[in-house]
Amino acid sequence: MKTTFAMLGFLLAVGCNDGGWGVAGDTDGVGNPDGDGSDAAPWEEGSDGSDIWDLVWKEDRCEGFDGTPVAGATSFFAGDFRVDQETGDAEGLEYWLLKANDRWQELDEEDCKVVWVVKAEVAEGSCNACDFDLIVEGTMNDALSNCPNGLQDLEAEWSERYAIIQLPDGSLIWHFVREDGDVAEFADGFWDGTRFVFVTEPTCMFF
Repeated sequence: MKTTFAMLGFLLAVGCNDGGWGVAGDTDGVGNPDGDGSDAAPWEEGSDGSDIWDLVWKEDRCEGFDGTPVAGATSFFAGDFRVDQETGDAEGLEYWLLKANDRWQELDEEDCKVVWVVKAEVAEGSCNACDFDLIVEGTMNDALSNCPNGLQDLEAEWSERYAIIQLPDGSLIWHFVREDGDVAEFADGFWDGTRFVFVTEPTCMFF
């Protein structure tokens, strides 16, 4: 999603606090297929994790500046992939999630998302510690997206390569693979069987 992140640079973004959410559970997955990782999923009690909103911060974080309410939202990027270990292919969805603050809701806006349908190929890891890569192509899906039109003027199609590290606690570290082959971390995540998920740290977006 490198191109999408770059296109969002024109928006006013203020980094929020806190690190990525922690997960705990069995290891294994694409790189170590003996386990199922089901204990690693950090969704809420009573949820099966199928709703991507269950995986993002719930508390209000982006209400304004210096006590002055400003219309905006807490912003996250997320990806949800299912990997076919026999074919080496994957598919899923990537999201730009905007959790509306009180002032934006007063203007008749609400939580919204921009959605890309993604297809990917599993490849050898691009770094010594990387367990595998995903070579990804994304296409925006207008039917699944519901943000105001001005916020959906993003690149409709893009390609990206992700390098993924599976840690012993069942979590994932996701990286972009740059053109020179170097990798750059951009998100934490978890796996659950053949499901691989990332959610970026939150930022504040004001409109």
